[in-house]
Amino acid sequence: MLDIKSIFKDHEYSHFAIQSYKYSLDESDPVVTIQIGHYRQSEVIEIIFSDVYFQSKMSESFIFMHENDDWEMNVFIAKAKKSELITWLSSYTLLGAEHIVKINELNHYRVYAQDHFIEIVSTKKPIIKVVNTT
Repeated sequence: MLDIKSIFKDHEYSHFAIQSYKYSLDESDPVVTIQIGHYRQSEVIEIIFSDVYFQSKMSESFIFMHENDDWEMNVFIAKAKKSELITWLSSYTLLGAEHIVKINELNHYRVYAQDHFIEIVSTKKPIIKVVNTT
């Protein structure tokens, strides 16, 4: 995986903006692709999540931070070590049916930017790469 801390030293998520957000509606291969850029650097980072079981984009003003979530932050992307969202999804949706996916295989990611947060629940690690430098 790309070391984004080496590219964006000492920057916080509020310095980044989501430039593109696409969700594939193909149930056999659900994919979310996000392009995110920095206001002072030319690099554009593309994050591709595959095997997506949940995705949501919200204004940063309305995001809810669960007290029990435990986040591992990496500049503008975080992975939950413990996730209330996965607990909720497994209790109140079809994801709780073990024949769909094993709950312990789900990972909860959050992409942070100055105006929006994107929540992703997936069984695979994201692919992160630089797609544009000028």
